[in-house]
Amino acid sequence: MFGSDDDKPISIIITTLAARSYNQEENIVDALLNILATMKSHIKYPYSHIHGKQIAIIENPINPEENFADKWLDNPNKEDNFDMWLAKAQADFEVLRNADFTQIYRILKSIIGTNTINEAYNKADAVSFINESYLPATFDKRLFEVGHRRRPEWNLRLNYNVEIHGNYRQGKQVKSITANNTIPKYCDIYFVASSNVPKPFDVYWQVVNTGEEARTNEGLRGEIFHSKTAGKGGLNQKERSQFSGTHWIECFIVKDGICVAKSNEFLVNIQ
Repeated sequence: MFGSDDDKPISIIITTLAARSYNQEENIVDALLNILATMKSHIKYPYSHIHGKQIAIIENPINPEENFADKWLDNPNKEDNFDMWLAKAQADFEVLRNADFTQIYRILKSIIGTNTINEAYNKADAVSFINESYLPATFDKRLFEVGHRRRPEWNLRLNYNVEIHGNYRQGKQVKSITANNTIPKYCDIYFVASSNVPKPFDVYWQVVNTGEEARTNEGLRGEIFHSKTAGKGGLNQKERSQFSGTHWIECFIVKDGICVAKSNEFLVNIQ
C-alpha cells in the first residue's frame, strides 16, 4: 500500500495490536475480522493534548516503558498512514465474510498478490478452487479424491489465471453450461479455456469421470494429456457425454516446464 514510503506502518505495531486483539476465535476469517475491528482500541491515549495533539501509546509487551508509537507525535504522517492502512484492510477483508471459496481466492490475490496466495495454495496441496456456490448442500467433496485422478507432475508456480467455459450440442441446439449443470447423455460438449498467460505456452487437460457406468465399462479417466486441438493454441477441448455420473474437467497452462495456471474443476453431471 505504501511501497518505499518511510512513514508506512511498521510491522511491530501491527503485530503487537493484532496479538492484543486476538480473542481465541475458532477460524482464521473470524480472527482476522475481529483483529482489524478492535486494533485501534488497544492504542492508549493517556495524556492530555500537547500542542493540540494526543500522545499515542503502544507499549512493548516485553518492556512497557518503550512506546512503539513514540515517533507519531513528531511525525503525524505515521499515525495518519496507520489509520489509512487499517481502514483499507478493514474494507478489503470484510468482503471475505460472505464470499465462497473461489471468490476468496480471487479477492485475496487482488489484495495480497498472486504469488503469495498461490504459494499458500501450493503448500496446502489443496485439491480444488471449486466455486462452492454451485454445489448442493449434500455434495460430498471427497468425490474429488478418487484414486484414478492423476496429480500434476510439474512444479506449480501459479502466477496466472485460466478459466473454463462450456456448451453442449443436443441435436441442432447448442446450450451453455455452468459448473455443476446436468446434461443428457450422448451430447457433444465443447470446452473453451481463457487465460492471461503470455504466449507461447502448452495446454494440458484433465478429464475425471466417476460413477458405476463408467467403472463397469472400463471408461474411468483421470489422466492429464496434452491438448490435441490446434484451435486457439489448444484452449479448446471437445468431449462426449457418454457415461452417467458426476465428472469434471480441468485445464493446465505450462510454460518453460512450469505449470503457471490451473483452472477450477468444471463439474458436469450427466444423466
